[in-house]
Amino acid sequence: MSIYEIVILVLSVFLLVLFSGLNMTVQTLKTQISNNTTTIQALSGELTTLKSEINPVKLSKPFMQYSILFENAPRTLPSFPLNTVTATNLEDFIPILSVNDFYEITQMNKQYFLAYPAAGGSTFSIQILSSPYSDRVLKIVNLLRGQNIPAFDIQYGSQFSLFAGVFPNYVAATQYASAISPTIFPTVGSTLSSWLIRQIP
Repeated sequence: MSIYEIVILVLSVFLLVLFSGLNMTVQTLKTQISNNTTTIQALSGELTTLKSEINPVKLSKPFMQYSILFENAPRTLPSFPLNTVTATNLEDFIPILSVNDFYEITQMNKQYFLAYPAAGGSTFSIQILSSPYSDRVLKIVNLLRGQNIPAFDIQYGSQFSLFAGVFPNYVAATQYASAISPTIFPTVGSTLSSWLIRQIP
């Protein structure tokens, strides 16, 4: 075998190994691209599902009913400043509810009060009691919710405070407190005289 033939043979083997390596690299890249495509599609599907689950009730006009908004309002709120707006038509709240996961709502006569987190906001509520035991407070919250009282709790340090209702001013909160005092007394054993009408937080 001549040197020329040896060179050709070595070059052929080298090219064979090179093309084989390139083929494996291409196959690996194809697999990665396929996996990435699958992952992107899965994430896109999850995002679509998530978007459909965010406030589906609150954003749909046919479901803008007080009972539904009341039921979907969280039982626990962070200790953030809240702003309260007033309306006689629940659909007026759609722009606010579309961008807020945390809210509380109260109905008094023919008016609705909606509180949501907002810097510099003003919200009054009725603080009924405080306790170091979150489970006990949450149990009372659920009992009052079952009686259509818009109760919720907020943690302040090591204490968990039970609140009822959200209002744009002190006067409205006082009027509501007088109205619900007989209903709440059997559950908490206290009346308006021991409650604190205060601004949140």
